[in-house]
Amino acid sequence: MKRFLLCLVLLVCPCSLFASEPASVANAALNTRSRSEIFQYSPEIEPYVSFLKNHAKNPVDYILELFEKYDIIVLATTDHREINQWDFFYTLTSDKRFRTRVGNVFSEDGGSIKNQQEVDSFLDSKNCDSAKVLGILRDYVFFPEGWKRPNIFDYLTKVWRLNENSSPEERIRFFLTDVYWDWNDIKNKEEYDKYMASISTINFHDKEKSRDNIAAENIACVFKKKLFKKKALVFFNTRHAYKRNTFSVNGRELYLPSVAARLSEKFPGKVASLMMNFVGAVRNGQTKEENPTQGGKWDAAFKVMQNIPMGFDLGNSPFGKDNFDYFAELGGVPGITYENIFDGMIFWRPLSEFTTKEGINGFWDDKYKQRVSAIFEKLSDSKKAKEILDMSLEELNKITTETPYNKDEFSAKIEKWLICNPR
Repeated sequence: MKRFLLCLVLLVCPCSLFASEPASVANAALNTRSRSEIFQYSPEIEPYVSFLKNHAKNPVDYILELFEKYDIIVLATTDHREINQWDFFYTLTSDKRFRTRVGNVFSEDGGSIKNQQEVDSFLDSKNCDSAKVLGILRDYVFFPEGWKRPNIFDYLTKVWRLNENSSPEERIRFFLTDVYWDWNDIKNKEEYDKYMASISTINFHDKEKSRDNIAAENIACVFKKKLFKKKALVFFNTRHAYKRNTFSVNGRELYLPSVAARLSEKFPGKVASLMMNFVGAVRNGQTKEENPTQGGKWDAAFKVMQNIPMGFDLGNSPFGKDNFDYFAELGGVPGITYENIFDGMIFWRPLSEFTTKEGINGFWDDKYKQRVSAIFEKLSDSKKAKEILDMSLEELNKITTETPYNKDEFSAKIEKWLICNPR
């Protein structure tokens, strides 16, 4: 057998790659990328490429079709700091079909349910008062310095503008999901540590009090009692979107709380869980090793398809049959496959284009500096409290960006499955 197979250059209309219309997202992506490359690729990724050619759909169309079968779709976000994924989330939720049929968005990022009234007030206000959003993000759960990543700030301000020109039936509602949190209730470090331990990620002592299960209960309560449209899109990071929460690992049971798993228990047959393309991770002793998923095979297949945004089912697919390597605690464990964990997948951007961003213009002011410093003092971290006070507002409000996966070792692991010959 020849070492490499030939992939014909994509000269046909890009819409033909997808089964449904409209395919505007895919078309826009193709228009920004060269169509003049011919790829030769290893026969080992042929099943993946063939599957994508025959089954991949425009990602917005794909999710909207899933809403015809499911009431709740949980979408696993990637790195909390990554901003391009939020471009997709806005593209999806601003689609008129989503706004008329679904309209409800729940998010891990954004903060405590305590601040839901402030979110509603902002989205219902006649003016786009960004100070209200800053107030919500400053009063964040767990982190004394608040949520200084711009994803929610940017998303909510764009939703406000969209809602301003939409009928009441087409407005997006945005719901916070995290545990009730009030910094005024935390008196000292001991109280903080005790509460954090009680809602720990993996809680064998009292599973019902885990943060995931509390968030799922918060979502279920709103879903049952307050929604006119009984459909919802839920954003939660990586493992919080697993459709399972119990695993056998090295002969022992691992209980891994998951928002999606708990929602599936509460709404049987009505919840779907989707992953976004991201890096894989496995444990090597005490070290977590990050790599392109499946040693770069998936990313190579997406590159053969010219990295067009797409969505597809994992069930009965070569992707779904692969051994799970998406999360360090489960990565490489025999018998756990992708279709065991997720129902489908969204590919939006290649790893080389992932961009992380920290900082929001005007997030810090003198009053907020004093507040954060006081919280650190309360948590017995005088060094950090002083550091905050000593920093200038210019330093604190500095915005940083990074492309963490645009590196040679990642590219090499993807390119080994390809030979690219520009015309």
